[in-house]
Amino acid sequence: MPFRTSLLFLALTACTDLGARSEHLSSPAAFTWESDIRFKVAAEPDMWGQVALYDNELDLFVWGFPPGTVIGAGTTEVIVNDEGKAKFKAPGTEMFGTAKVPERPFVMDKFAGASFRVQAPGQPVLNVPIPELKVNTTQVLQQVASGPVSFSTDVANAPVQTAILIGDQQNRLIGLRATTLQEIDAIAITTREGTEVLKCEGYVDDNGQMTAGLDLALKDTVTTVYERTSGNVIAKQTFPAKKRCPDSYVSYGSTAQQDSPIPYDEIESWVSKQLVR
Repeated sequence: MPFRTSLLFLALTACTDLGARSEHLSSPAAFTWESDIRFKVAAEPDMWGQVALYDNELDLFVWGFPPGTVIGAGTTEVIVNDEGKAKFKAPGTEMFGTAKVPERPFVMDKFAGASFRVQAPGQPVLNVPIPELKVNTTQVLQQVASGPVSFSTDVANAPVQTAILIGDQQNRLIGLRATTLQEIDAIAITTREGTEVLKCEGYVDDNGQMTAGLDLALKDTVTTVYERTSGNVIAKQTFPAKKRCPDSYVSYGSTAQQDSPIPYDEIESWVSKQLVR
């Protein structure tokens, strides 16, 4: 049965070839990035992978790796199968502890501190740096409303001494100075409530002509302070809207509509009192 024997020989050869590639996985220097998301290993054209970040979730895929190789990121690990393939999704949040504190919300910041792990059979664990990722760090912190925001670099049982107040235009740091996300102990998030509308009239333009009025939606501001590492609520306070028309507003020729302002200074003072002195 020479034909069947040849097929068996080819299958064994392929498996042996994949296993022999473990020798390439002895140093992170073997990884070469061909783009922001795709890498290759050593001189093996069929030994490659790619990594990407979507909604703060890390997607990783490898091809042509030695079977039994462990691939991991954060607390997620997978094992390369007999075909040399592996893929997984991991919470990218765990890797963002050393990202800088966001000064403004909804801005994508560059972060070069992420990496993934590789350990081939008989080889040491390798930490492979990932090129710069674009991360919305404010969005990362806001996840605390659904549960803990933990980083692999966290210090256990740290006192709550630094908070960040997430704003609509600018974030505010409160308490001790912090430069990275791992140094933030508490996160203050605001929501708006209320249906009452205040009719504001009597405005004039630069030429002294009467302008259309303003419908000011009176929105109370509910502020919740969460402990970052546990997701527990430290304190919650409602700041009632002030029933006061603004001195001026931007008019476009018809009755304008806007929400009452958020009293950030008042909220910041209150949040500071929730921190450990």
